[in-house]
Amino acid sequence: MEHDFGFDFLCQIDMAKSLAQLGQISGAIVGFSVRSTIKASGKIKVTRADAECLLAAKFPVGLALVKVNEEGPGEVFFRLLDEEFTVELCSFLASKKGVKHFVPGDLLPGVEIQEEMKRASASGFVERSRLIAAEKFAAPIVGDVHIQIRRDSDGHTTLVTALDLYKYFEQRNDSDRRALHLATFGVPRLRNKRLRSLALKEGLMGGLARLPQPYVLAGFVMDEPSPTRVGGPTATADLLLFRTGNEHHFGYVHEAGFALTISRRKKQDGQYVHEMHALVDEESDSDWADHLDLLKFLDACRPDSEFTFRGDREIVLEAAYFEGLGKCSNFASALLQSRFLTGFENVPVIVRDMTLEESRATMSWLAAAAMPDSHVIPRKLMTMNVEEGDCEARDALIEVPVVCNLAEASVVVWFSGKGSVFFYEGEPCGFKVRAYESREVEVWEKFAKNSTFPEISLGIATLTIQNGVFAVASENALYGHDIHLAWRLED
Repeated sequence: MEHDFGFDFLCQIDMAKSLAQLGQISGAIVGFSVRSTIKASGKIKVTRADAECLLAAKFPVGLALVKVNEEGPGEVFFRLLDEEFTVELCSFLASKKGVKHFVPGDLLPGVEIQEEMKRASASGFVERSRLIAAEKFAAPIVGDVHIQIRRDSDGHTTLVTALDLYKYFEQRNDSDRRALHLATFGVPRLRNKRLRSLALKEGLMGGLARLPQPYVLAGFVMDEPSPTRVGGPTATADLLLFRTGNEHHFGYVHEAGFALTISRRKKQDGQYVHEMHALVDEESDSDWADHLDLLKFLDACRPDSEFTFRGDREIVLEAAYFEGLGKCSNFASALLQSRFLTGFENVPVIVRDMTLEESRATMSWLAAAAMPDSHVIPRKLMTMNVEEGDCEARDALIEVPVVCNLAEASVVVWFSGKGSVFFYEGEPCGFKVRAYESREVEVWEKFAKNSTFPEISLGIATLTIQNGVFAVASENALYGHDIHLAWRLED
């Protein structure tokens, strides 16, 4: 029959020492799926439905092979569903095969059935077999693993504990690997949330599928304290990092969401190399004001610096090896310099600002603006195509706003100084300032800008500031706020 699956034979076990005697009947019920064959080889096939049926049973079961001989008595072979057979069937179901073949040599001769039946009647045989099988099935996938079945008033729970927590998860493609990389080296407090969103390895779940649910997957993460020093000819700083790692990388993590990662050795262009990166967690909302130790550490990172990682053994690496570290160091230096601007203490700068191109441009410009006598915006600007000599000049206090964006806020820096406003045929057409005497920062709720670069809002137009070059970005500068160039004429 094409759809012959299920149990063909159910029995209780006679505990007598020999077949010639009658003994106590065990309470255990044993079921067998029986397959007969007249082939000389004795080959039978087990389908996926057969395997599913055997593995789903809650009582001792097995497979029986009856080899029919035309010229004499038939032969019986059997195999109980113990831990080894469970692993074999789970592996079959995890494959793409439709059938699995067995011959008499794969099974035990019928004369051994009495001893095997004693094993099957032992208390907890099924549960113990499945537990050991699950451990054997999972070990090649996650390494050393220990599985426990726990019972309480609410039922059963299967606790699976691996030495390496990260080995539970798929790493089949770049997306899987990036997600696991971020869970490993990103903000530690987000680790559990991120791990819950990762895909579990298919093979692992196939091995656990026959155990009581729900499953609790537990494991260990290596977070060893590693006092770290960065030092060079011009600066030195210390920071407490934590060494951790997964199958593909190890690295040093800071609680704010910054890490230095190092790949396991890999072959590239005929030689073995390690890839090293500075990682900033794009979801880190940690305020830099709470992590001045990290800020000063990054500020001390120079191309000619060295990292000294201390732990079980000391590791020394050149800072220049870590890709992306220069951007982090430049950002930290700019942030420290920007603090000299009046009102900057109210600016919300968070760790993920380091990952945003606009925030990096903002911070670089703010650092320049904080330097004494810096010329980061024009001291003279004509908004009409006219000559200064053709205009009427009137003394005034000039206030020029520069608008920048960070991750969570818009920042307006007002430059104020005494100078002149130019009028042409009664219309204002420009200004000139001798020196900007004050530079004060305002913080606004974040709003849209015309570009990712700092902007000078003139009211009738917007100028962008990119690497000290000024360019008209838009003919209208509508931020939804009253932010534009202003002046107060002197009497």
